Amino acid sequence: MNAPRYGTANTEYIKTWFQRTEDGPMWALNLMSYREFADYQDGRESNISGADADVQYTPIQSLTEVGARILFVADVAHQLTGDDIAWDRVAIAQYPRRMAIIEMQNLESFKEAHHHKEAGMKFTIVMATFPNPSSITAAQKDPSDLVLLQVSNST
Repeated sequence: MNAPRYGTANTEYIKTWFQRTEDGPMWALNLMSYREFADYQDGRESNISGADADVQYTPIQSLTEVGARILFVADVAHQLTGDDIAWDRVAIAQYPRRMAIIEMQNLESFKEAHHHKEAGMKFTIVMATFPNPSSITAAQKDPSDLVLLQVSNST
């Protein structure tokens, strides 16, 4: 797969995944900004929005094949700081291990749908997050049922 137009992967960080012996659960926080209209690189005419193109991409089958699942998806309605809304949608996907996201990107089902994401996405940031069990106060909960989201832009 060629490098996407909507962001640059942190390849140095991802390389470290291949050197790790432990590979526990990972939660991927996705911040998404869409093109006004989908822009397909093959030149096809499109009258759908970037968000609608991304919906066509949604990799449910690919996620399922690697044991992952989408935990949360929501459009950004309000932004508490700043004048301009920077993101259109946020999502959290849970992977059984960090390497599952790499495995998913190699699946044919993922590759076949990826052109829709490429057409719809203006920019995205995907953050790999790993829970710190000692900081979870609801220790009686199964870790697979917990979601903690804290995003800060401290200046």
